[in-house]
Amino acid sequence: MNHDSRIRGERALDHYLRKRLLRARAISASPSPDLTRVVVIPCHDEPEILPTLDALSECASVAPGSTEVLVFINASEAADDAKKRRNETTAATLIEAARSYPLPLHVVLDNTLAKDIAGVGLARKLIMDEALQRLAQAGAPDGVIISLDADCVVSRNYLSAIDGAFARKPGLGAVTVNFEHRMRPEPAGSASADTGLDRSGLGRAATLYELYLRYYRLGLAWAGSTHAFHTVGSCMAVRARDYARVGGMNRRQAGEDFYFLQKFMDIGILETLNETTVYPGVRESTRVPFGTGAAIRDALRAGNGPRFHPRSGFSDLRALFQATDALYDEPERWLALPDDLARWLAGQHFGEALLEIRRNVRNGAAFDKRLRRWMNGFRCMKYLRFTGETLGFESPPEAAVSWLLTELGAVPPAVRDDDLRPLLRACRLLDQQQATAGLNNRARSGAG
Repeated sequence: MNHDSRIRGERALDHYLRKRLLRARAISASPSPDLTRVVVIPCHDEPEILPTLDALSECASVAPGSTEVLVFINASEAADDAKKRRNETTAATLIEAARSYPLPLHVVLDNTLAKDIAGVGLARKLIMDEALQRLAQAGAPDGVIISLDADCVVSRNYLSAIDGAFARKPGLGAVTVNFEHRMRPEPAGSASADTGLDRSGLGRAATLYELYLRYYRLGLAWAGSTHAFHTVGSCMAVRARDYARVGGMNRRQAGEDFYFLQKFMDIGILETLNETTVYPGVRESTRVPFGTGAAIRDALRAGNGPRFHPRSGFSDLRALFQATDALYDEPERWLALPDDLARWLAGQHFGEALLEIRRNVRNGAAFDKRLRRWMNGFRCMKYLRFTGETLGFESPPEAAVSWLLTELGAVPPAVRDDDLRPLLRACRLLDQQQATAGLNNRARSGAG
C-alpha cells in the first residue's frame, strides 16, 4: 500500500470514529497496546457458544496481548422474557468463563435493541464498531476485525492464516474465509469433506443449502463476474481502516454480509482465504427471512430447498462479460446480447449506463472494469432470480451442478440414491482450487 492510500485510510478511520458510530463504547477496559486483531461474535439466544470459544482458544500462534474476543449478547426490546433470561444466563456464564479464558474475553449484554431495527445487521455493526474503537485506541489502524458466529468452530490455524493473508498484501481490505457446514461441534482442527453431514433430515438440508451456495459462486466465476465471492457473515475478516473506508457494517436485518462485502468487491480489495476453515453449525432459525437458518427451516418444514438458478442465466451473464471489448468499440451491440438478458438490461437502463461509462473512460481496460462494477453482485443476483422466475428454477439441482462442473473442467461424480454429498465434495474442491489460483479475483475470469 502506498503512502497516499494509507493516509486516506487513516482519515476515513478518524472520520468514522467521529461521525459514524451509533453509540458510545460499551467496554471500559483499555485494550493491550499490542492488540492487532479482534474476534467479534454476535450472540442472539445462543446458549451453546462455549464450543466456539473453545475452538478459538485452541488456535495456534496467539501472541500475548495480540487478540481479543468480544461477544455481543443481544435481543430486541420486544423479545419475550424467556429469551431475555436465556441471554442473561449466557452472559453470566461467559463472564465467569472469562476469568480463566486464555484470551481477553469481553461480554456485552443488551436486551433492549430498538425493535424496528433490531437484527443481525445491527448486532454485527455494533460489535464491529466496538472492535474498531479498541483497535484505534491501541494504535492499530491496520489491525483486523474478524467476524464469527456463535454456532461456529474453526481450524487451529484460523487466526494465524488470517494474519498471514493480510501481512502478505498490505493493500488487502478483507477476506472471505473457506467454510464447511457441519452437524457436530467438532472437529476444530481437520475435517472430512462432508463433516458431520448425513443423508437425511438436517444433514440433507444442510448439504443442499451449501451445494446451492457453491453452485451460485462457481456459476458467477464461470460467467466472468468479479463479484464471485461467498458472502457469509461468520466467515469474513476486515482491516480496521478499510472497515471505516467502506462506511462500516450496515443495519440490514438479513443479507448484511452480502451488501457489506460487495463494497470491498467493488474496489477490488477482497480475496478468498482458502488456507483455513470455519465450520458453521446447522439448525433451523426464524430470526432472518433468508440465509442458512431460514433455508434449513424451509427444507425441513415445507420441503422447499433453495432454488437453483437456471444454467441459461449464467450463460447469459458469460455472454455479457465476454462482450466487453466489443461494447467498448460499439456500445449499441448490447442489443444483440441474448434476448432474456437484453430485455432485462433494458429495464435497468443499461443503454444509458453504457454510454455514460464509455464517456468517462480512456481505454478498454478501464471500460471493462467499470462495466463489471456496474453489473455487480446485486445486479447479477437480480438477473439470475429473474431468469428463474421467468424460465423456472433447476429441478432436480444435480443436473445443473453436474453441467457447471463439466463447464469448469471437472468430472462430475455420479449421484446415487439421491445422495448429493459427492457433488458437494466436488464443488468444495473446485471452490478451493479457484481460490488458490486467484480466479475469482481476476477481472477477466470467465474462462472455463
